[in-house]
Amino acid sequence: MLGFLASCKIQGVFVVIKKLTMNYLVSPPDKTHWNLDTADFLSRLIEQWPSARVRRNNDLNFTPSWKMEMPGGTLEGEFNPRCSGIALDGDLEDCATFALWFRSLVPAMQPLLFYDDCFNVDVPLTPETTAADLIAAFQ
Repeated sequence: MLGFLASCKIQGVFVVIKKLTMNYLVSPPDKTHWNLDTADFLSRLIEQWPSARVRRNNDLNFTPSWKMEMPGGTLEGEFNPRCSGIALDGDLEDCATFALWFRSLVPAMQPLLFYDDCFNVDVPLTPETTAADLIAAFQ
């Protein structure tokens, strides 16, 4: 597991506070005419992860959102229909797995980027990209 633990030393004993996660995004790098239909995205999401809990938001920028258990913990995500992109919050390995699945829904000729919420690191997400490629970029 690549996430790390926040801990503090209290009277000589290390106490684990919380496993820290990070926000990652996947979207086209530039404005595009390509669009992923929200209903199609949702049906494919539920087909791939039947246990995902999907909810609709009133926020027009990000709808729908979902939460599901993955090997590294809880993964939360939102789909942005305006740019056909996703925001992910979770363990890096789980986010990489989800990002690669999302890439499989997108035409190969449509460029995508996988990046952190501060845009400190960005990785072209191509059909040939592997989870190891994504993980290595953030280490």
